[in-house]
Amino acid sequence: MRRDILFGCFPPEAKLPVDTLRTRYGVSAIPIREALNRLLAEGLVDHAEQKGFLVPPLSVEELRELTETRCWIHETMVRETLKAGGDDWEEALVIAAHRLFKASRNLERSNRLNPEWEALHRAFHIALVAGCPSHWMREFHADLFDYAEFYKNQYLSAAPTEADRDVSAEHRALLDAAIALDGARLTALLNEHTRLTTQIIIENRPDPVAAPGRRARRRVMLAAG
Repeated sequence: MRRDILFGCFPPEAKLPVDTLRTRYGVSAIPIREALNRLLAEGLVDHAEQKGFLVPPLSVEELRELTETRCWIHETMVRETLKAGGDDWEEALVIAAHRLFKASRNLERSNRLNPEWEALHRAFHIALVAGCPSHWMREFHADLFDYAEFYKNQYLSAAPTEADRDVSAEHRALLDAAIALDGARLTALLNEHTRLTTQIIIENRPDPVAAPGRRARRRVMLAAG
């Protein structure tokens, strides 16, 4: 269910009835309610009186705030990763990059993004700063990445809006800066990469007016495990 929400299988503000989800996922109502409550705590599901559980609304204002928060986090995590990462971090990063570069970004004979590539893309971004010794920072960074993916997959269901963008070259530049232990360059490239995606999302959003932020933010996970 979490993956389906992140990948845009449910439209914004869509209701999530327990009975419908129980049929969709082939399980009883109890695990569905548990999953919904967990996603509610993560901020990936909303709950409203008379409506029950539903997919959160989209907000350009919130997306911009999310993007800048990610950039702030990058600055600290890059610094701490390059300070403490070591050989194990570098090896894991190179492996994650190799797997990402081998995967096709689009599905065969389609302009839609390949779910396998998106999973490897997430793994690469997580690996970039995985040397940061704070597990709180690592978990928060992963959560923010997932929230950004929610927006990307809701607003950009296909890849042609990024046709003029060389995403592979951007990722290779990130890898090179990380291996060179160039913290300033890695931070700058990572933030540019993040902000460019946000710019593309906003420019290609289907709604002509930016909706105001309406949902309560639950960005600090008090019970991550």
